Order: sequence, then structure tokens, then C-alpha cells
Amino acid sequence: MANNVPPEIWLHVFLFATSTPYTPQLYETEYHPFHNPPSEQERSLLNLANQTVLAFSLVCRDWHSWSTQFLFETVHLSWYGTRKLQESLQRSVAGLPCGKWTRRLELSVVEHEDSDHPVSPTDIFRLCPNIEVLVKCDDDLLPHSIEGADLTGLKRFDWYYAHYRDGDHQFATEDDDRSRGQNFLRDVVENAPNLQYLSLAKRFRGRFLRFGPAASFLTLPALITLRLQSLSLDVWAEIEMWSFPRLKILRVDAAFLDLPRASNRIWDTVRVVELLQDEASISSIIPSILKICPNATELNYYIQSVYPPPSGTVFASVQVVRLHFSVNGLLHWTVDSEDELWNHIYAHFRTLKGPAFPSLKRVALYGPWDSILKGEPFALVKKDLDGRGCSLELASDEAIEFHEV
Repeated sequence: MANNVPPEIWLHVFLFATSTPYTPQLYETEYHPFHNPPSEQERSLLNLANQTVLAFSLVCRDWHSWSTQFLFETVHLSWYGTRKLQESLQRSVAGLPCGKWTRRLELSVVEHEDSDHPVSPTDIFRLCPNIEVLVKCDDDLLPHSIEGADLTGLKRFDWYYAHYRDGDHQFATEDDDRSRGQNFLRDVVENAPNLQYLSLAKRFRGRFLRFGPAASFLTLPALITLRLQSLSLDVWAEIEMWSFPRLKILRVDAAFLDLPRASNRIWDTVRVVELLQDEASISSIIPSILKICPNATELNYYIQSVYPPPSGTVFASVQVVRLHFSVNGLLHWTVDSEDELWNHIYAHFRTLKGPAFPSLKRVALYGPWDSILKGEPFALVKKDLDGRGCSLELASDEAIEFHEV
């Protein structure tokens, strides 16, 4: 049956059968509002999709050939099978080495099977010349080296780090814990001149290190998007020395402004500010973050996780506001009724339609707004925004059906 169907059709079938709503986000090198690392539930769906691809590859020779590009699109360098992985990437299918299909490399904890000839990220980069996204989430349990790797094609680097010890991995000194990841971070940004997207996030907040390796002055000439979440002091001490001449998009959480000297730096090239979600707190970060990003024309935030700015503040440069309705557990725990929740929501729109945002032209809604949109008060909000020349729309471009006023 496969011989009677053009390969292009099968490729579309494979793509449709193995994609999830989160798959494209894995390979993004440009900013998309509110796109974040996959949750555990989303990772489960991605793993199921990978299992589907693997099953397709076992059906017949043709299906194996056509599914190869999906099998190798992401490579995980992890606990076991590193030598087998290297051999697989060198193998050719339909005249092309499998490593040619790899666009994303994810580093997990590496257990070298052959200590005399360990497989390193450099080995993978040599076999996979088209890698654009590098993800490091190995908790720095073993030192990685990218010496000799060609990173000119790298456009995005995500580092989700943690400082801890467990029963299987004991560090000789605490300095090992601190320096491994930061040295790797520095090596990547120094050798990736076309890096456009950098995301740094600390997965565990409980511990802040006071000292780290000496920071370096670095310039990231191509970086456009910078995402910072729950940074520890040592990592912040490193990157606050860096220069971002082309930076346009800054994605931060409320804890960012608590870092030393963070509120003193002026990010005058930034045009888009996104406030990351924190499901366990509600912050008042809007005035402070727009103060250090005075030329921002777009503000994006999770409406349940942020208090509206106080009266009397003016943000003259902001033209677009994007609001996500993801649930904040703390807000729902503190309010006693849907009316109180609506009061929190309406306080934001009251600010948006008032003098605080004199240049506002567009408000875009993301997430599950359905229950709110059906209420009569929201129709009044739409009417007020229309009256001042500001559109209110869904991010999906679907029409909003309001209660008649």
C-alpha cells in the first residue's frame, strides 16, 4: 500500500499523527507570547508522540525511511545508550546521515559507558550540523564540554538548572556544583554568535548560592529574546555583566526585581515585556518593570497573577497588552466568590481604559476567557475600549460574542 501513495502524503500523515499542540514550541527560535517549557502533562503527550513515530518506523522499510526525520528531530543525550546514539546518528537512511535531521539537542545527566571515549555534546554537534535549539537540564552532575563544537547555527539555548546533591552523585566540593553549569553557559554564549533566544530558569528555589566563578564581560550580538525565571544570585552576577545590543523581548518573573541591582539597569532596547506566571503569588511588578523598560510598546502578563498598577502611574509607550487567563491558585484561595474574582479582572480593564495607557491600541486575550466574556460587565468593557479607539480581541482571531448592552 505504501508504494501506491506518494512519500509527500505519508510525511503529512506522519506529521499529523505524531504532532501535539506543544510540538512546534520545542523548535521555536522566535518569541511567541506565553509559550513556556512543557509541563509534565505536556511532556507525557510528547513522549506518546515519540512512541508513535517509533512504531511507524518498524512497519516496513519505506515507513522506516520516511519516519527517520521525525525520529531524530530531537536528540536526548542522557543516562544510557550514548554510544548507541552516536552510532545511530552516523548511520545513513535514504542517502542521508540521520544526524542531518536533528534540530534540537537536549542534555540530561550523562553516564559515560566508556570512560576512555565518552560521548560529549561536541561529538553530537559534529554529527548534527543543523542543530538550532540546545536545552540543558542535567543539573550539572557531570562536566560537559563543547570545546571544538561549531555553534554558529545555534539560535536558542534553554538552561533549566538546579543545585543539589543526591545519593548517587556526590560532589567533592561545592565549587564543582556552582561552576560546571555556569562555565558551560559562558562557553555557549561566547561561541554562538547567532544566538537569538536565551532562557535561564532555576527549577528549585530553596537555595541561593552566594559565590560563584568570576563573571566575564560578554556581548551577545544577535540576542533578541531573554527569558529569566527564579535566578539564583550567582547566575545573575554572571549575566548582569553581559551586553545585549539587539535585545527586544524581556520575559521575567516577579522575583527578577528582587535581584541585586536589577532595578537599576535600564533596558532601553526592549520593546516587549512578558511577566511570567507564578501560580503561588500575586505581584505588583507592572510599574517597576516598565520603569526599567521605558520604551516597551507591548506588555504581556497573566491577569490573575498580577495586581493592576496604582492610579497616577502612566505608561505612555505601551500600545499593545496581551492578557492570559491561566488560573492562579492563590487568587482563587483568597477570593470568596466569582464577584470578587471579577473585581480583580475588572480593576485591570479599568486601568487599561483609563489615563494610565494613553497610547493603547489593542488588547488581546489568551487562554480560557469564555466564562468571563459571557457576562454583561465585559460587554461594557468592550464598549469603553472601543470608545477610546482600542480594539479588544481573542488571540485566536475568533469573534467575541458579548452580552448585548
